[in-house]
Amino acid sequence: ISTISASARASAASKSSIACTVRDVLNKVRALIVTRGAEGSVIYTAQSEIAIPSAKPRTIVDPTGCGDAYRAGLIHGLMHGLDWELTGRVASLMGALKIEVRGTQNHRFTHADFAQRFRDSFGMSLPAPGAPHTAHTVASAS
Repeated sequence: ISTISASARASAASKSSIACTVRDVLNKVRALIVTRGAEGSVIYTAQSEIAIPSAKPRTIVDPTGCGDAYRAGLIHGLMHGLDWELTGRVASLMGALKIEVRGTQNHRFTHADFAQRFRDSFGMSLPAPGAPHTAHTVASAS
């Protein structure tokens, strides 16, 4: 898995010696994730291109550590067998929770808090333990 911020991608793209295509990268990794801050992110896999919306923070306090929080969400999703769509949304919400507080690791929440913010942000529920882990099977009826 490779992650790259949009600003780093733009900088790299301007250097012709570094230019490569998404397909070139996907020949070497399972997924390429491009983060775009408040514009969300895109997860590229060999099978698809998945647009991940940005979870909206309640307030913006400090962006320091947001990329790390996003990656923590990716790791959590991968370790728990979530599909890319859910994994990306978990990562997005982690970044939103982080930006709401000062410091790199000062954000705190319970599982119930996270699940509610997830529903509020994306209109779907997190899967219950042992349930199928795809966004299509956990869509909220409301």
